[in-house]
Amino acid sequence: MVPNIATATSTQNPTPIPSQTLEVEVCAPRFDFTKAADRATYSEGDVVTWTVRLSNQGGAPATGVVVSDNVDVFRLDESTLVFTPATGTWNTSTKTYTWPAIGSLAGNGTQTVIFSISGQLKPGTNGQRICDTAQLIADQTTSPVLSSPTTGTCSDIAPPACDPASFPSPGPIQAVRSGSDVVFSWPALSPAPVEYH
Repeated sequence: MVPNIATATSTQNPTPIPSQTLEVEVCAPRFDFTKAADRATYSEGDVVTWTVRLSNQGGAPATGVVVSDNVDVFRLDESTLVFTPATGTWNTSTKTYTWPAIGSLAGNGTQTVIFSISGQLKPGTNGQRICDTAQLIADQTTSPVLSSPTTGTCSDIAPPACDPASFPSPGPIQAVRSGSDVVFSWPALSPAPVEYH
């Protein structure tokens, strides 16, 4: 909304007399720009997939919209990256993927554009976090607009949980002499490999 007030003066009334305030609504793009991971927790070797959704909730079309994403290749294997649509460009220096410009993005939420990125986590990334944020520019923006959440879409990288091992009874205990060493041995039964250090 843009407020506007007119004033009038005359010889008899040198003090400006204001008119009523008139507000004029200005239609402009308003972006709903989100990014989400397909899981909250991964393990090294897993494939991470992010989905970016973009719509224009404002009352006017957005033009010259360009969406890009700076990818964390410290944790993702660059050779496994897949971008959808795959018609954009990959900057090998900045590790940024830029999708082709959207000529016009209709207003009032009538059009939604979806992008996605996926890649495999490198070995040795367990115990870390991976975060990612997309950004866009348009003819109507003065600075880049960050995807929500603006602090980054983050997921934990952790080893897969293992079921606890179970130990069967070693059987009846025979009488032993006082001071003798007693050794029990039995197999550990677990549905998944368990390592003890």
